[in-house]
Amino acid sequence: MSDDLSVYADALIQAGDPRGELIATGLALERAPTGPLKQQHARLLNAEINRVRALGFAKQIAIINWRFGLVDSIHLETRYGDPWFVPLLASDPAFARLRRLEVASSGSVAGGWQPMFEALRAHPLPLRELAILTTRSAAGHNPYALRIGPVAPLLAALPQLELLQLEGQQPELAGLAHPVLRDLKLPFVGATQLPYFSAFQLPALEALVVHTDGDSAGVLAAQLPALRALTLIHDAPPPVALLDELVRIAGQLTYLNVNRLDETWTKPLVARADALAHLELHGRFTRMPTERVASVRAALPNLIVE
Repeated sequence: MSDDLSVYADALIQAGDPRGELIATGLALERAPTGPLKQQHARLLNAEINRVRALGFAKQIAIINWRFGLVDSIHLETRYGDPWFVPLLASDPAFARLRRLEVASSGSVAGGWQPMFEALRAHPLPLRELAILTTRSAAGHNPYALRIGPVAPLLAALPQLELLQLEGQQPELAGLAHPVLRDLKLPFVGATQLPYFSAFQLPALEALVVHTDGDSAGVLAAQLPALRALTLIHDAPPPVALLDELVRIAGQLTYLNVNRLDETWTKPLVARADALAHLELHGRFTRMPTERVASVRAALPNLIVE
């Protein structure tokens, strides 16, 4: 990356753009952090920070992280999912290498997150990571958590994306496909969406987090050859039949986290301990006597009870 940035900085310097010197001093600092170089870089960076804040970010709750004189990541809170800033990110040179975007919002608006997704499709960004978050006051099933809607068109517009974290309501998962996505965190997925998992085309996906009402067997129908870490969050105890499906895919996993396990899981977990013994295994039990939890832990010393 540094060689690529060095070429980019030289091109900017030749074009008379002061950002070229900013990037060049940032790269030089990594190699030899001298006092004069630090002062020069700080002067140039402060000027660029002030310029970016003047674009409108100073009026928002924004956390901006810089790397080599360019914005590496930004966290924004915006009202009702307003995507006002997306054209700025796509057009301003400070965001030319933007790696991570976090957007937090809430509000009972009809369009939900879809105007944001449409803006990201209309103004492509070089994102590796995208987090669509619900502000803390509207977390969980709060009606002010924004509706997500179709996800596939968003993924299609971000071909370099490696991580997608979604918070909100009513994600629509039909046609989910992406060649390099490695990490996917989904909010509450209703029963109507579970059948779409079997058609996922996510060959590089290594980590998956899914929240369901209790029966997450449909999630395990997904063909995910690279999957290594799976977290299943349930609102109600899942049926013990889910364990057979987990054992079926356990050989490809290194990490498994399942919550809301009740008494019906005790003997089946002990009986299948050998199939789960290689995992970093996390479990959260509900309404299970302490002695039964102890018997499971004795059979599965790799189990971390949360």
